Amino acid sequence: MRAGIGAFFAHHVFPEALLEFSVDFPRVDITVIEATSADLHEALRRGELDFVLSTPANGVPEPPQFESELLFETRDALFMRSGHPLAARTGVGLRELADYPWIVPARFGDHRARLETAFRGAGLEPPARVMRTDSVPLMGHVLQHSDAVALLGSNPFHDLPLPALGPLRDFDIPALAGSYRGVLAWRRSALLPAAAALMQRLRDTIRMRQSPRGAAGPALGAPAQAGGPAT
Repeated sequence: MRAGIGAFFAHHVFPEALLEFSVDFPRVDITVIEATSADLHEALRRGELDFVLSTPANGVPEPPQFESELLFETRDALFMRSGHPLAARTGVGLRELADYPWIVPARFGDHRARLETAFRGAGLEPPARVMRTDSVPLMGHVLQHSDAVALLGSNPFHDLPLPALGPLRDFDIPALAGSYRGVLAWRRSALLPAAAALMQRLRDTIRMRQSPRGAAGPALGAPAQAGGPAT
């Protein structure tokens, strides 16, 4: 069996589900490939993977030859380190954020375009310093050691932090609103029983781990956890 996973699921859900699966299916060989959604879906199309678990960018459709299932949907939000000059406020606006360095995901242009549209719509020049990257460790280091802010997806599993990002403070910025989703995809052709069993284990683990606070994310003012860039 061959499974493809995005970076977010390499840290969350998949390792736990895989260990439980291995207890029930000790003789099943499994290969796990970590890559972006686009690369994983191409491998799935070529028949090199049995299923893909990833966080594709919002608005990117699943190929018609795949079955797909939305596993969770949460929000994009603004993130900064807990010691950031703005972190103690109850809310922040675009004007206050204009002079800070920004981090947005690199692979898709949606976040950068959303940033520019929001600032111009408010009569402001877009931030001059914008770093585009999909490296979670790099994001975490820059956020924790500078006054940079990041537009990222919120982590729906609040009891499972992403260590590479560190503790963060989040703010809802309506002008930058977007969604962050986890999607399971597989070919329409017959699915191996072992692959189907692992997929069901993943569904069960996600249902168990989702916060009762729902898709809105942690309450403002509380330490937040980012899910990272859409991949």
